[in-house]
This record gives sequence, C-alpha cells and structure tokens, in this order.
Amino acid sequence: MAVRRIARLSLAANRVDRSLAFYRDRLGMALRSRAVDGAVERCVFGFVDSPDRRTSGARADAELELVHGVPSGVSAETAGAAAPDGYWKVGVTLPNVDRACHALRQRGVQVSEPAQFRDIGYLCHLADADGHTLELLQHRFAATAAAGPAVPAVPAQALMGQPTLAHISLRITDPTCSLAFYRDGLGLHLLSEQVVDAHGFSLYFLGVEPGSPPTDDWASVAHREWLWQRPDTLVELQHVWHPERRQARYATGPETGFLGVTCAVDDPAAHRAAVLRVPGAAPHGASTVTDPDGYAIHLVQQG
Repeated sequence: MAVRRIARLSLAANRVDRSLAFYRDRLGMALRSRAVDGAVERCVFGFVDSPDRRTSGARADAELELVHGVPSGVSAETAGAAAPDGYWKVGVTLPNVDRACHALRQRGVQVSEPAQFRDIGYLCHLADADGHTLELLQHRFAATAAAGPAVPAVPAQALMGQPTLAHISLRITDPTCSLAFYRDGLGLHLLSEQVVDAHGFSLYFLGVEPGSPPTDDWASVAHREWLWQRPDTLVELQHVWHPERRQARYATGPETGFLGVTCAVDDPAAHRAAVLRVPGAAPHGASTVTDPDGYAIHLVQQG
C-alpha cells in the first residue's frame, strides 16, 4: 500500500489580494480554484505546464493551497527570522535560477543572491507576503550548468521555464521514527540522503516513484542533479544533529501557518489504518494522521 501522489501543500495566509499578487502575478502560478466557505477562503495554485502534459495528467507536482481566515502566527515581518517552527520551506526546481531571479526582481520581489551551496545545489531564497519561505533550486550545479549548453529563452510570462513545486521541507527530531512513518507507513521511497557536515544536519528526500537514479548509492552526490530534475513533489526532512542546536519539539500546528500535506491514495481508510500501525503516528480526524513530530498528513481518494 503506497501513496499515489503527493498532491497538495496547505498554508495559512492573511490576505487574498496579497497572495494573488505574489503567486499569480509575480511567481507566475495559475489560480486553479477559489472557494469561500463562511469566513474561510481557499485559493489553489499550480505551475502551468505545456497543454499536452496538463491534458494527459502527466504533471506530477503538488498544488499549493493558501487558506485565508485561519488564525496563524505568520506575517511578512517574520520572513527569514529564526523560529522553532517545524515547517521550513517549499522548494521550486527550475532550469535557470539566475534568469528567474532577474525576472522576479523586475517584478519587485526581493530575492537573495543565487549561489552554489556546497555539493547540494545552486539556489536562492525569497518569501511571500506572509513570510513563507520559498527556495529556488536549479536543475544542475553551477559548474555543470556553466559547462553545458545554454538554457533556451522562455516567454516572459512563463517566468521560470516550466518550474516544479518540488520539495515540501519539514524539520524532524528523530530520523529513525520519521523514516519509519514516511517510508514504511505512507509507502514513500527514500531517494536521497544528504549529509551537510559544515552545518550539522542531514537531509532525507522521499518520493512516490523510485525512478532510475544514476547509482545504487542513495547517499551519492551523483543523485542530486537527478533529484532536482524530477517532475514530481518530494517530502524533504531536515534533521539537525546537535541537541543544543535543534528543538526538543518543533511547532507544527496551524499557528505556524502550516496546515498539512495531502496525499492521494487508493483507499484512504485502509491506508490510514496501515499508517497508524507505525510507532509515532497518531489519528487526527477521519482522514488525517500526524507523523511523529505532529505534522498533519491528509489522505484523500486518488482521482
């Protein structure tokens, strides 16, 4: 029994107009749906791919749902500030980070200077109007991209040349428990483990399909550019090694702005029962479970 698709990331936001201005008008995402239920308004965004892929259903990355009217502690003033929140960021992968940064800055968005982060990737960061962090991560390392063919120009409205909402990043306290939940409970595949010695943490990336990695060693640096070019959404888990630098328990509730990850499965009831047999998992409503750190995982019927 396994997840068929990591379908949606849900975050709290404060104002509809600011969310639309950022995600639709500046980042170039499509507003796929907008619904109001009393005081709560939900806006669902997705990156627009080529028409044939949208029609065929080959697009595999998640949607981003912004929920307005849910109390939370997020605000634009907290962007980039150190906090014990467990939800970390959403990663967006794309062919050319420099070109994306230039386009975003022309649209008035503040973006950090792109740089190669060790042997992880060429990346930069920005924040939306509510302080939620986004990471732009290039398909290839800086040196590889410089040595390869030029990335073709894309129309201005495409902004970043077929980007993917690629990584939902969560901070964890115990990798053994978390891997048991996501791999053994949800049925995701561990695709890469990345040890960042200089900063004292490890990253674990899990996805629905194992694909065809370049080596059999999932800790290999050779996996990373392959990972950044995948068309689907992955769960990224960050574990800080040293007790004095990590939280005993991260904040994971709605007050942080994180409202959950939705996974599409064949049988939500059966899958929920299987997940709850994993140590650390807990029930959280009829179709929702929480992982060992308390993150909400919503299970829905695969469409």
